Amino acid sequence: MQDMIRTGEESGSLLQLLSNLSEIYENDLEQWVAGMNSLLEPLIISLLGLIVGSLVLAMYLPIFKLSSII
Repeated sequence: MQDMIRTGEESGSLLQLLSNLSEIYENDLEQWVAGMNSLLEPLIISLLGLIVGSLVLAMYLPIFKLSSII
């Protein structure tokens, strides 16, 4: 990157070069965020499923135990 900036300064097209660099880094960041989203979504959904399932089990387990006592 430093060599590119140096070349841009010497050729007088520093503004265009920095604009291109910002687009490249922005695209890299967008791809990284999309990749992280695709990895985290199933993990979060599974975690929420476990939480909801444990709450449902905690609510219904005493009811089932009462019915077996009677």
